Amino acid sequence: MYWAPDGAFSVLLPAPPRLSSQESKGKNGEPFTQYMTQARDDTTYVLVAYFNYGPTIKFVLDDAVDGMVGAVKGTLLSREPISLGGFRGQQASAEAKTESGIPYMVRARVYDVNRRVYSLQCLSPKATDPAAIAEKCERFLNSFKVKGPQ
Repeated sequence: MYWAPDGAFSVLLPAPPRLSSQESKGKNGEPFTQYMTQARDDTTYVLVAYFNYGPTIKFVLDDAVDGMVGAVKGTLLSREPISLGGFRGQQASAEAKTESGIPYMVRARVYDVNRRVYSLQCLSPKATDPAAIAEKCERFLNSFKVKGPQ
């Protein structure tokens, strides 16, 4: 089990993580820092990304899922509301292609937890055994826990 350096969340990763951050801007132009925890094994790549948003921002889950699908130039296959400890979220799946044209699947969850947005993604080649990958991705996604109010 991996614990974030600030102790805010834990998640089961398939390998030791690579940590990074990047500066971004919201729809309104307000800057924010996005923090990422990434890991991969022979069939999957997983990512937990998070950022905080201020009181003047209205975060919209649909926009987050649409942005994720747009970022990979993918096609949204499903979307449904979910929750995590009473916090609202969305689960989605999408199909996309690598720059070399290889199709892959994206399974994702996005949660809004006290002005912190968590985005979890599990990516895998579409040609890989779908049942085994679905199980592996579900194990990753279901292992995610947040530690109290942030």
